[in-house]
Amino acid sequence: MKRLLERKSKTLLVVTIFVVFSLFIVYYFLPEVISELNIPGLSEKSPFENVGKGDYTVNTEELQLIYSVSVDYWRGWTWEERMFFGQIRNIDILNSEMLIYVVQPKGQPFSGRESRAYVKCPLSKTISVRTLNPPDSFIEGGFDIFRKASVGDYIHGYCLDGNCLNVGRQCVLLVD
Repeated sequence: MKRLLERKSKTLLVVTIFVVFSLFIVYYFLPEVISELNIPGLSEKSPFENVGKGDYTVNTEELQLIYSVSVDYWRGWTWEERMFFGQIRNIDILNSEMLIYVVQPKGQPFSGRESRAYVKCPLSKTISVRTLNPPDSFIEGGFDIFRKASVGDYIHGYCLDGNCLNVGRQCVLLVD
C-alpha cells in the first residue's frame, strides 16, 4: 500500500511539473506565434499599427470612419474633406488614368457612373487592404497603385476637383 502511494505521488509530481512547464511554454511563446500567423482577430495589435512607420504614411482614421457602423460617413460629404469609394473598371498606365465607377458618395454629378480620372496617388500615401473587413486587413503600403491595381478592384481616394476627374492625395486599394 505504501509503495502504491509513493508511486502515485511520483506520478502526480511528474504530471504537475509537465503541466506547469507546458503552461509556461504556451504563455511565453503563444503571443509570438499568433503575431507571426497574422490572422485578424487573434492578436490585440491592429494591422495598421505599422502604418506610418515605413516609407509611407496614410491616415487610417478616415478608413475607420468609412466602415464604422456608428457614423454615417457619407452624410455631408464634400470632395475637399472626404474620400470617395469606387470600382476600377479600366486602367490606362501610360496616361496615369483609371476608369472608375463611383459607388459612394451618392447625389454628386459623378456618382453612379463611370468617369475617366487622372490618378496621382503618392507612393508614400498609398496602401492596400482586403475587401473583407478593410479596416482590419492591411496588406502593404508605399507602392505604385498602377502596378498593383486590377480591373474589378475597389478604391478609396480623394477627389482633387469637384468633378472627381483627378484623384489622389491618399489612396486605399481594396483587393481580394
